[in-house]
Amino acid sequence: MISDQPYPLWDVRVDDADHPARELRRLHCLFQEEVLPMIQQLPTRDDPMGEAARQELG
Repeated sequence: MISDQPYPLWDVRVDDADHPARELRRLHCLFQEEVLPMIQQLPTRDDPMGEAARQELG
């Protein structure tokens, strides 16, 4: 996954899987649905507080 942040959002290896392409597709869907929304709320250089903290503080 690529973003404008100076670090990778996701580092995954599927070369050990029986069906690497299928596993990559499954993990990508999981990442898009469950992980990415949380990452997008974390602090960044442009938003040091992050949306998650802002929501928690009200």
